[in-house]
Amino acid sequence: LGETTPMLVGNVVSITAGALITLVGSWVWADPARVTANPFEALALIDLADAPARRPASSSGRSEGSTSSQLAAVRHWVLVRSVQGTVVLIVICPLATVTWGVISPSLFSLWTSLALLWAIAAAVTVIGLPIQESLQHVSNSLYYALAGFDGERSSDMYGDVDGASR
Repeated sequence: LGETTPMLVGNVVSITAGALITLVGSWVWADPARVTANPFEALALIDLADAPARRPASSSGRSEGSTSSQLAAVRHWVLVRSVQGTVVLIVICPLATVTWGVISPSLFSLWTSLALLWAIAAAVTVIGLPIQESLQHVSNSLYYALAGFDGERSSDMYGDVDGASR
């Protein structure tokens, strides 16, 4: 009980089984009719900050502000930062602790506490940021749900999207 080899084999088997189940499931239940070269092409982007100005949309449904070169630059930035974070967390941090040798129980407790705090911070960020972004809309929705919604003031709820006053 608690030997390294059975735990390693169990982890490899579970990861492999999960990958196989995902691959087979996506092959079996895939709908080729729904697969397109660019699944987001039909979606129109709405930029509420620019709603009163109302930029014209191009033929692809994207606003003129999001060119492919800008999207490529953002993709590159995200990719570089992801790789940097991965290298720091998976390579540099463990290598920095190799010189410590066998760590004491108190140091192990410190590391597990840090890992727990890291997980809590990640969970709060992942759950909290979307809530913070939509807090105004949620509060407006709750206000109209509790105070009564008269139907004629629908533009007041989310703001007048096209900039025209009614």
